Amino acid sequence: MGMAMEVTAQDIRVTFFAISTPGRIEHITAKNLRTGQQVTLPGDGTLVLESVSGIRESEIQEGMNVYPNPFQGTATLYSDISGPGKVGVKLSDAAGRMVAETAAEVPAGGMNFEIGVINAGFYTVTVTTAEGSRSKTIICTGEAGSADQIRLTGAGENFSTRKLKSGGGEVILGYTPGDVVYYSCTCGCQTTVFTDQPDFSKIYPVQFVTCSDPDGRNYRAIWVSGQWWMAENLAWLPEVDPSFAGSDTLDHRYVYGYEGTDLIEARASDAYKEFGVLYNWQAAMKACPEGWHLPSDMDWMILEKTLGMEDTWLTGWRSSGEVDRKLKSLTGWKRDGNGDNSSGFDILPAGCRLANQSGFAGAEGQTFFWTSTEEATGKAWSRGLAYVGLGISRTPENQQYGFSVRCIKNED
Repeated sequence: MGMAMEVTAQDIRVTFFAISTPGRIEHITAKNLRTGQQVTLPGDGTLVLESVSGIRESEIQEGMNVYPNPFQGTATLYSDISGPGKVGVKLSDAAGRMVAETAAEVPAGGMNFEIGVINAGFYTVTVTTAEGSRSKTIICTGEAGSADQIRLTGAGENFSTRKLKSGGGEVILGYTPGDVVYYSCTCGCQTTVFTDQPDFSKIYPVQFVTCSDPDGRNYRAIWVSGQWWMAENLAWLPEVDPSFAGSDTLDHRYVYGYEGTDLIEARASDAYKEFGVLYNWQAAMKACPEGWHLPSDMDWMILEKTLGMEDTWLTGWRSSGEVDRKLKSLTGWKRDGNGDNSSGFDILPAGCRLANQSGFAGAEGQTFFWTSTEEATGKAWSRGLAYVGLGISRTPENQQYGFSVRCIKNED
């Protein structure tokens, strides 16, 4: 028997658990934002971020199993021992620190060891004999006992023959260290998105919030800068106006390129499905779903600062931190003006309705958002992005403009 190869750090395992009612994730979509590869896994599954040069654990773990895995507090390790002699078992945490070990003289055959873990997390268990080492990644989902420990419990059966595995199984996504992964987790009508650049195995706690408009449309939500934001444009459309109808005192709502008043036609348009609704400022102030509101100028500055912008207070175009690239979607922007969407906001070039009854402009090249902060009578602060990569604009604009809306959740 030759020396078994140890699992390399190139394979990263991630699992997910819900921390809010109803406490169950139905499914997760994971997308590598660099490669575009996308996979879907059940809520109780494990995502393996695997380098093309990595070594699959399933290829090297013959004769070694842990049950259950994931587990809560305690699990059983089974290992085939080819000949009598000394065997050592070591348990290491996700950072590579040893947290428990044991050694014993054992006969040939199958041996069971009990593993006890205090804290939830990812661990590596390694079995070493005179002939080499085997390793396996294990996942603890809850606390148990007063110490991390491993103890020999005696001869045992290879429980892998019972086909007792974690319910969700494993799904593989190609990954190179430094890639950003976009996660979309769904529970009923609620969807939470987030991004991460993982460099070690981990468990993601996922919270869900309700973001539904009066028509029953549900929106993705993302937690960032200490607040819940909508991760897509608002599309609530109780009435629709043609572009020549405008006001800075009365509510107006528009669908890019649509010049009628029929709601069915407007909602059937490609622009509505892709970009949502454009609102003048008066309508934007009233448009957010119950429990949500239009973000202020300061809310946007906090978001920008969180994403790496230094000059948030300046007016005009601000480009520090390449925050525009982090906010913009991977596709849809003309002339290679796409972003990397590393923030998860997935902002599309929705264009705008121009003030003074002059039509629509900017689709595929620009987008603008209202804030709730007035600058002067008839003007309010806005945010804008463009395909040319100027950064993010912060300017006061005429409240007659039709801009997109992203809402933030009210504080509980």
